[in-house]
Amino acid sequence: KKLMAVACRWISEMDPEDLYEQEVRLMPYVLSALFDADAPTAAAALVELERLGQKYVQTHEQDFVDTLEYGHAEEKAKEDALTLALPPPFSKRPSVGCRARVRQHFRALIHPIVKELQSWAAPERVLSAQLLEVLLVFVEEHATEFVHMLLPALAHASDADDAPLAAVAGRCAAKLAQHVPPEAYLPLAIDSLRQHALNPLGQRVQYATLVASLARGMRPAARAAAVPQLCAALAEEPTLCAQHTALRAAVRAGLRTIPPSTTGGADASGGAFCRARLRALLLHQASAPSLVPKEVDLGDGVMEVQPAEEVAWAAAAAAARDDAAAVAATFGGGEGGGGGGLWATHAA
Repeated sequence: KKLMAVACRWISEMDPEDLYEQEVRLMPYVLSALFDADAPTAAAALVELERLGQKYVQTHEQDFVDTLEYGHAEEKAKEDALTLALPPPFSKRPSVGCRARVRQHFRALIHPIVKELQSWAAPERVLSAQLLEVLLVFVEEHATEFVHMLLPALAHASDADDAPLAAVAGRCAAKLAQHVPPEAYLPLAIDSLRQHALNPLGQRVQYATLVASLARGMRPAARAAAVPQLCAALAEEPTLCAQHTALRAAVRAGLRTIPPSTTGGADASGGAFCRARLRALLLHQASAPSLVPKEVDLGDGVMEVQPAEEVAWAAAAAAARDDAAAVAATFGGGEGGGGGGLWATHAA
């Protein structure tokens, strides 16, 4: 807490010439305090950042005249449009000056963050992901310029063997999708899911893991166009029916948890999307390795094809029913707009 306070004091009191070079080195310490395990320290860091934001507006008053005098309605509209909850200690969007002060350093900070996220051994990967998460709160749509760096780094951090890191990477992906238009990242995400020579299997697993987080973060208008494209990419036969265990698990999880593309309860497009998801999940279960017929050598060049055992079919059927219930749940309640009965009928 003392370190954060001292860094803020230096930023506040340093000569402008020195501050120009040193603020970018000090700011990560202040921002890291926002996700400190000690809640009072995190709250104090946010208070200090808001104070620094006010001072930044005073120093660059001419740059903020229009926003401060005429931008109240636009600022409120942006805050009302948020569909994701802000992480603690934020209770609302940071102020204009606070966002601007932090945002000016994003270009310098993003390169070391991406480098650490893409490292296999660095113990700081979780901390870098947490720093990126709070940075995205300040940067918002200005992250669009760096999405070609951020998406591969977040996919790389979606490591099933490191659950804490994967959880933070998923939250970062959702926040990225909250502010960045889908056309900026969707082609890269879909292309990286597909089977071709330039896509290693591990990379396909990582991007399949990110799909649900990206869809969850999208705003309704963006989701209506983007989610069907993501589902269609997951449902391509080489991906949907892959025999690789990790890829199968990621594809199934994506299809089960991806939110609906529309908020209408029983509209035709929503019904078609629901049926497409159910069909994809059924094909996925039917392609399970345990259901593949086995060839048995009976000798003298005679081969017998033995179908899968009944217990394997029963297990696949139970998994398919569970998948159908999961899909129906995503269309019920708040997201389903009262159309949960329709989705339950499709699931049955």
